[in-house]
Amino acid sequence: MTEEIKCPACRQPLYLPDLSICNEERVMVICRSCHYQYAVSYAIAESCSSEVITLTKTKFLNKPKQQRLYQLKVNYQSTLQKTFQFTNFDLKEKFTANAGDSLVLLHTIDNKNNLDLIWLKNLEHNLDYQVLFPRKQQLFQGAKISSLTILGCSTLALIDLFYPVVANHFIWLGTIPLAITTGFYSSIRYRRKYQQLAANNLNRLASEQNILAKLKTLTSRLKQLNQNKTSEENLLNRFRLLQAKMNQTDAHLYCDRLTTINRGISALEQQLNISQNLINGYSQLINIWEIEYETSQLAEQLPGQEKVEAQVLPRLEELQALEQQKEELSLLIQPAAFLSS
Repeated sequence: MTEEIKCPACRQPLYLPDLSICNEERVMVICRSCHYQYAVSYAIAESCSSEVITLTKTKFLNKPKQQRLYQLKVNYQSTLQKTFQFTNFDLKEKFTANAGDSLVLLHTIDNKNNLDLIWLKNLEHNLDYQVLFPRKQQLFQGAKISSLTILGCSTLALIDLFYPVVANHFIWLGTIPLAITTGFYSSIRYRRKYQQLAANNLNRLASEQNILAKLKTLTSRLKQLNQNKTSEENLLNRFRLLQAKMNQTDAHLYCDRLTTINRGISALEQQLNISQNLINGYSQLINIWEIEYETSQLAEQLPGQEKVEAQVLPRLEELQALEQQKEELSLLIQPAAFLSS
């Protein structure tokens, strides 16, 4: 199933393709909101361990601090093996994986094609963990440049105090605006290096996100329909068992009730047929959008997508009409009210 997560940069929905439609080791995706670009890859965990380590005391660190160090070794589909290390000041273990667990990894890609692990999820245990926080890093980058600007201007002001060149108060007045400007520019530049690579493929990647969003909705609905069908089959079996028991005990005694049960069985069978038609219809739509996604992965652009959407829309409306009909039938077959009628 298509994975829906929050974009690590802006917290808006980001859709990751399922392993079944990933034909490459890494698949590029883009957030439709902030245009951050990410590389998605699937891997198998070989080992995962974590331990609490103590940071040594430095002039910037008044007292030793502890953090948890994670070491994760994974195998990719191409048999490539890689080890990741990441830390967190939260000493409680937040992520774990056993050998053989399926993992999905999300990396940021900058304009030099450098990959940094930013988020990962253990699909076996439904456990995810965010390694890096782009917005915090962006703010930190801006704050760092602003601090360096203030430090530089302060140094210049002190030098000018002894060797006057410019009026000292002009330096002090210009320090804060300059620090704000350089910090803001630095944070914007930091963000753009994760957006430039996607600029050429922006339309295609945004289109793929739309397809993945549709797949997420359709697969969720298909899963719900399969669960409903199982419940309907169980209810039908209970009705049939009750019908057989009444016939075996005394059909004449339960004549009126058997008539009601027969009517209920007929309605349930009709409901099951509608459920199966819905399942077939949604499965077909899922296949259509998976084909569109895989085609997009192979082509620079997605030709004829508008035509596909125009053909899919009437089918979706037909399925929604079937669901309405199924809903009306389900109201007629509430067991408690039905058997007491």
